[in-house]
Amino acid sequence: MGEEIQFNCPYCGENNYTDIFFSEGKSQTFIHDCEVCCRPIEISVSKDSTGNVSVDVKNDEGF
Repeated sequence: MGEEIQFNCPYCGENNYTDIFFSEGKSQTFIHDCEVCCRPIEISVSKDSTGNVSVDVKNDEGF
């Protein structure tokens, strides 16, 4: 079962949600299209040994 993460789109600022499956690795990077403006968002997630999840989002310019 995946864990749902919430993040803001770096283009339009709207909330987005996606599921992360940490069985595929404790660190992952992937592209997710914004649910509102449809622009591509690069998402990097990692989970530390205590279970804390870190999420970093970037637009196509790296911000």
